Amino acid sequence: MIGIAVEASDAYLIAMPLMDIYSRRKRQASKETADVYQYVNLSPKLRQQMLFGFYRMAEAAVTGTSTEDEFWRNVVDILREEQGVEKLVRSYFDNSRAEFDGWFKGNDDVDAALDAVEIVVRLCAYYAPRGYQNTMPTVKNHVETLNGRMLEAQFGFQVEDGTIVEISSQFAHAEIVVPALQVLGEERFATANADFRKAHEEFRNQSYADCITDCGKALESVLKVIAAERGWSGVNDNSTLAKLLEAAVTNGLFPGYMEEQVKGLRMMLQGPGTVRNKDGAHGKGDAPSHATRDLAAYQLHQTAAALIFLAAR
Repeated sequence: MIGIAVEASDAYLIAMPLMDIYSRRKRQASKETADVYQYVNLSPKLRQQMLFGFYRMAEAAVTGTSTEDEFWRNVVDILREEQGVEKLVRSYFDNSRAEFDGWFKGNDDVDAALDAVEIVVRLCAYYAPRGYQNTMPTVKNHVETLNGRMLEAQFGFQVEDGTIVEISSQFAHAEIVVPALQVLGEERFATANADFRKAHEEFRNQSYADCITDCGKALESVLKVIAAERGWSGVNDNSTLAKLLEAAVTNGLFPGYMEEQVKGLRMMLQGPGTVRNKDGAHGKGDAPSHATRDLAAYQLHQTAAALIFLAAR
């Protein structure tokens, strides 16, 4: 794509992918964009790129509904309240967007910056469908551009359905985690969705044992939905993962030709529960938990794969 000059009033129509420019091709050719991420540094360059994305996103979202001034007042008011301050920064600014801009550029708290990303994206999702023209598709395109910026900067976070998710592998995130979140978006899987999103939040907050615990809960929740829909006997809301998997086999959830594979399949599906028992829920108390970041990441990916498999049965 080549650069195109547009009037400011038309900017909301454009949601550009990352341009195929010389420096980007050179980095990709030299493999400088390896699938390795960091989570503690938000560079000035990426901050400014994210701000450009926020502005385009907000302009698209408020088209036909309200003013951008109102939008940025809401963003700033929420951030002030969450942080318990009267102003985000001490300096005087003419308007809320300028205050947000000054704060976002100068703030060194990565978690607070990620909070701001969620607030902006969620407010955009609120405004976009309410105008004379639903601009939500354009907002989503801008979110994808924002995700692309973070990936290119090897900043290990992505926005998925208005929520910041920490990633350890671009491939695993794109091919496993995102499809799992899409599946869990079905109303019937609301509890499992909440459990799995909580697991991601705990992973980001380095609560690895709790992350593993909620991975198991998400898997149990999906199996309970399937059991209720199919009227399986012998299981209820208090059934363990092992009991639910036993019922799944007994009630023919898996095709007959998989008989030889069922044993291994059950072991794979019980993986999140097994690790949870050893390093999650049973890792508290006097005995220290051995849950590590790598183990929690493995459980997130394993659980996502299992959720996709089960939801397709």
